[in-house]
Amino acid sequence: MADDLGDWILYGQNWGSRPRNWRVILHDTNTSETRILDERVNRPHTSILPGQVNGDYATWHSFNSRTRVVNVFLYQISTGMTTKLPRPTGKEQYYPSVTPAGTVFYVRSGVGGCGDHATLREYSSGTDTLLAVMPRGYAVFNKTFAVDEGGGVTSVYFDRVQCSTGNSHIFKMTVG
Repeated sequence: MADDLGDWILYGQNWGSRPRNWRVILHDTNTSETRILDERVNRPHTSILPGQVNGDYATWHSFNSRTRVVNVFLYQISTGMTTKLPRPTGKEQYYPSVTPAGTVFYVRSGVGGCGDHATLREYSSGTDTLLAVMPRGYAVFNKTFAVDEGGGVTSVYFDRVQCSTGNSHIFKMTVG
């Protein structure tokens, strides 16, 4: 994206062992500015993974394997403000993507493992909306990706996996 916000890339970094250390980093390829959006250093049982950068926004999720708490974060580049999306107790939220306007798409499920009531959701201006329910025995694997198609329409791509076989296929949902 070439505009006054720069050409940002979002990536994750991990290093070390016992515990592994994690960072989510935003880098402007025009100015070489680098921002560490989140990090987990010397914190056992935790990890963070990048989602998507799009326009003025970036997303990622954090995971604690001991408590099974998984949260989604939204970062606004121009203001430097980070928002943790509300998460109901007993739920995990992960694999976020974002539109240039700051609408977040992500997966929510129970904490019972693959296929535990996985849903695709939209979060915009403080409102959380259910978009799709994965069939029993299915989950979303790896990530989501949002593409602004213009005219208020967004295509959300996700990789749905069958838990019993590990087979997965890419799906597209049109929102708007």
